[in-house]
Amino acid sequence: GNPRYLTDAGFLLSFSAVLGVAVLAPVIRNICNCKNKLLESFLVSLAIQFTTIPIVLFFYFEIPLYGVLLNLVVIPLMSLVLGFGIAGGMAGLIFVPAGIFLVSPCYYILGLYKYLCAAVLNLPLAKIIVGKPDLWQMVVYYLLLLAICLIKPQKKSGEIFKWVWGTALMMFLISRQPGNGMRITFLDVGQGDGICIQAPGGINCLIDGGSSDVKQVGSKRIEPFLKSRGIRKIDYLFISHMDADHINGILELLEAYALNLAGENASGVSIRHLVLPKLSKKDEEYLEIEKLAKKNKIMVLYFQKGDRILNGRISFSCLHPSKNSASEDRNENSMVLQMAYKDFRVFFAGDVEGAGEGEMLNELERADLLKVAHHGSKNSTPDTFLEAVRPRIGILSCGKDNRYGHPHEELVNRLKSAGVAYYSTTDYGALEVSSNGREMDIRSMKNPKNPK
Repeated sequence: GNPRYLTDAGFLLSFSAVLGVAVLAPVIRNICNCKNKLLESFLVSLAIQFTTIPIVLFFYFEIPLYGVLLNLVVIPLMSLVLGFGIAGGMAGLIFVPAGIFLVSPCYYILGLYKYLCAAVLNLPLAKIIVGKPDLWQMVVYYLLLLAICLIKPQKKSGEIFKWVWGTALMMFLISRQPGNGMRITFLDVGQGDGICIQAPGGINCLIDGGSSDVKQVGSKRIEPFLKSRGIRKIDYLFISHMDADHINGILELLEAYALNLAGENASGVSIRHLVLPKLSKKDEEYLEIEKLAKKNKIMVLYFQKGDRILNGRISFSCLHPSKNSASEDRNENSMVLQMAYKDFRVFFAGDVEGAGEGEMLNELERADLLKVAHHGSKNSTPDTFLEAVRPRIGILSCGKDNRYGHPHEELVNRLKSAGVAYYSTTDYGALEVSSNGREMDIRSMKNPKNPK
């Protein structure tokens, strides 16, 4: 009736679950020669899990590991929910109190579901973040599952071998594998900043995460992106300064943080280190971020000029603020980072401008890529700054038709005069820069082709 249902998560999950019950479950039952009702229910639940995993990952990027066990409670009770629901609906047409009475068991059964799901989240590995599979991975997964069902080994040991190794191969095929080299994604968070860095060796970093015009930017844009890339933990979360368009998404994620028995974040992506600018005066937002991090057992590091983080083949050097920085302006105190990977250099300028830029002007080094300061404001990134850094590409993170007029025409003209190719999230959406340590490539997430 509606071809768009083919892209609807609920539609696809419903039909794939029924396919698992009708087609795969009998195959598994016959192999196990199952006589026990509880074991039979478990095998049916397992069959549902097998047929729905690619679709679950495509839309939600993670596997609920204990879902197979939860289904042992959910599936038998679902017939009661449907039965009482239908009876209550019909009775309510005649006499409302009778309808309410008949429907009430549904309320308690669904409440039990909710309680069990919340309890399971406290267990280690309750949700395994795998990432969003490509279409070809999903096709190969289902073809392999079909082949496993059709191949009939002569011996029982061959059947066990087939399912064990076949399942391992299917899960490997469907999981998102880490890419080679460096990938930096400037997220489209509207008027704000959010930068994800995926470095060799499985090192993941996030620089800022906020927006002044996108609601729930943490749960609706930042975390879904991280999960889609298969990122389970952030090794270093850098916050340049405490303006809302840099931290409100981070605050949202920290407030939703829920430690499980393994000390990981059961509600989403875990954070290992929070890196803050080292300041003599801490405002209310700074103290709130500190408090949330310590509450959630996240190690807090304080960065100032001269400090450096070295992890594998990637390093972050702090260029600002210095211990002599006296300004109380958040932008002027913004943390400025230079990242190095082999010969590839990236300059993350935060919102630094004015006296902050002046303090480090004599010590700036060349960079291949520049995250242009303060979303391209008129007063940031002067000619002297561009002459010292000499970037090949500049990235501007700003919202469409924002009230500040970013990027400002004067700033754009300075970039043009300095020979800097610039790209904004306003025009291209999220921008991904990849590098092998020598060369770099940039592409738009809206259009797979390189932006022009």
